[in-house]
Amino acid sequence: VIRSKTVGPPSHSPSTATSFHPFLLTLLFITLISSLLAAEPCFFGWGKNDEGELSTGDKNHVLQPSPFGNGVLYKKNITHIAAGVTHSVVVDSEGRAYCFGSNNFGECGQGVTGGNYPDPREIVSIDTFNHKKIVHASVSKFRTYLRDEKGNVYYCGKNDFSEVSPQLYNEPMGFVFRQSISCVSVSEHILILSQGQVFGFGSNSVGQLGIGKTSENEPLPVTVNTTGILPGKRITQISAGGQHSLLLSSDGQV
Repeated sequence: VIRSKTVGPPSHSPSTATSFHPFLLTLLFITLISSLLAAEPCFFGWGKNDEGELSTGDKNHVLQPSPFGNGVLYKKNITHIAAGVTHSVVVDSEGRAYCFGSNNFGECGQGVTGGNYPDPREIVSIDTFNHKKIVHASVSKFRTYLRDEKGNVYYCGKNDFSEVSPQLYNEPMGFVFRQSISCVSVSEHILILSQGQVFGFGSNSVGQLGIGKTSENEPLPVTVNTTGILPGKRITQISAGGQHSLLLSSDGQV
C-alpha cells in the first residue's frame, strides 16, 4: 500500500485485432493511485521532466514513482490525469483543470504562448467555461482538450487542421459539435466518441481516421467507416495513437 505524502500500404478501414502489443511513445508516465487508506488523494509520476511536465517545480528527471501535489494542487482530490509529450493536465473533483509543462503553442491555456510551467497552473477562462465542471482531459504534443460534464469540449494549443490556416489558441475555445461528447482522444488526429458513434478529424495521411481513404488532413469531423465489421457494434472506448487508431466495442472486441 502506498500512502500519499503531503508535498507542497495498409488497410485504411477499421479491422479486428487478434493481438495487441502496445508501444511506449513517451518517456513520461503518470499514474493515478486511489486508496481508501490514503490520507489525501494525490497523483504520482516519474520520468522525463525537461519542461516541468511532472509539476515538481524544477526540471530534474524523476527516476521512480513519486507523489506530487504542490502549489495550487495542495490537498486537491485529483480524479483525472492526462500525460502528453511535454505537458500534462490533471482534473480535480470540483471540476477544475490544471496544466503544467511546455506552453510553446499555448497548450497550457494561460492566455499566452511560449515558455513552460514547472508548477501547476489552473486553466481559467471565464468567457468559455462559465462555471462549467470539467470531468475529462486529453492531450497530445501541442494540444489540450477538456470535456465538461454535459459533453461540451474545449481546446487550446496548436491547430494544424484549420480550414484556412494553422492557428494558435492560447486559452480554451469552445468546440462546436451537435451531439454530446463522451470521450475525446488526441494525437496528430483527433477522435470523438458520441452516443456510441466515432468521428475524427485532423491528419489522415495513412488512413488513421478510418474513412476508407487517405488525405493530408480533414479539417472537419468525419464519420469513421462502418461498412466493414462495425455495423451494429457500439463503441465504448477510443484511442488515437501517433498514426493509428484503436476502438473498443461493448462486446470486448478491439
